[in-house]
Amino acid sequence: MASGDPRRFEFIETRTNQTEAEPGFEAFLNDRSLSGTATTEEIQLLRNLRFNGRRPTPLYYYRELQSLRDPLHFREGSDVAMHKRRDPGNTEKQNQLDSRKRAIRRWAKNKINPHKKSTS
Repeated sequence: MASGDPRRFEFIETRTNQTEAEPGFEAFLNDRSLSGTATTEEIQLLRNLRFNGRRPTPLYYYRELQSLRDPLHFREGSDVAMHKRRDPGNTEKQNQLDSRKRAIRRWAKNKINPHKKSTS
């Protein structure tokens, strides 16, 4: 038993030649209609994508670029609030919901006993 914090060792398999680019990526870069508006940061991110045995086409890289730019997937600032289905502090909406629930209960009672009049 050794004193101190326990340590964990892991081995990670990496490629020895990281400079080799995918043929589809090279074709993407050569086609200005696909990569003409890509920034250097976006190109670097696309260059670092790795695939096991599969070879993506230039169109794949274009679609990946569009996905990176889609505001639905990434938020610009952390102050952007997510949309909520219901505001728990809004009492008017809660009253409407409770009223609907009571109406459904009354309807269900009348459906069971159609000849009995409700006094509530």
